[in-house]
Amino acid sequence: MSTAQGRGTHAKAILGPELYAKLADTHVLLVGAGGIGCELLKNIVLTGFGKITLLDLDTIDLSNLNRQFLFRKKDVKQSKALVAAQTASAFNPNVKILPIHDNIKEPQYDIPWFQQFDLVLNALDNLDARRHVNRMCMAGNVPLVESGTAGYLGQVQPLLKDKTECFDCIPKPTPKTFPVCTIRSTPSQPIHCIVWSKTYLMGQLFGEDEDATGELDAAEKEGENAQEIAALRKEATAFKIVRDALRSKNSEDAAGIGLPEGGIVSASVSYEILIFFVPGIRR
Repeated sequence: MSTAQGRGTHAKAILGPELYAKLADTHVLLVGAGGIGCELLKNIVLTGFGKITLLDLDTIDLSNLNRQFLFRKKDVKQSKALVAAQTASAFNPNVKILPIHDNIKEPQYDIPWFQQFDLVLNALDNLDARRHVNRMCMAGNVPLVESGTAGYLGQVQPLLKDKTECFDCIPKPTPKTFPVCTIRSTPSQPIHCIVWSKTYLMGQLFGEDEDATGELDAAEKEGENAQEIAALRKEATAFKIVRDALRSKNSEDAAGIGLPEGGIVSASVSYEILIFFVPGIRR
């Protein structure tokens, strides 16, 4: 059996010959090319969906490489949609992938634009964009498959107008907690910065002697990025040194960590300590 014939053997056995024959003419929109998006793109390409439009706003970051397997180190800073499409195209030459590096909420992606697709797959990581795609699919009567993850937990939900509940039919609670790596490494919203300064910065500089070990251990068990957690452990060590310096009351303690006589650390000395230990801080 040739490679071309063997590629669709399992999909044909699962779907049946009649349904499988329709895949080549099925136009799929995949929104998101991150952790879920890479896996979804690989699956639908190998299954044999003939026309795929892949849309993602983000560029590739080094921290993505441990789970987003369509990217390599040489791809860092490039468009996720463009690189993912290029990589996945090699899996099945019979599939046409159109990559779009853009925001799904831009006005040109209106209801008629959504209606050109037979199926929409959501692989987004924020509620606002997921709600937007849900509204557009409900308005255009386009089938939507919604998916998401939190640590090791995952969920998938098929949504079809007048046949299933929509994504917003059950109100989603406003998040009261946020992933450690989001707050302390990759904040993207004002609330992230507020939580970081209130929960971490003030406590690290002026609060109790907390080394954040328990919290970071829990985050690691939840499946958060190990490389980022290692960087956060180093950051916690830097803050502890600054905190100890601020509390130092005698010259011996001050001399032990290279501080001015009297144990009073200046802002400039604190900053130099942070620069030494935390690579993300620049002069």
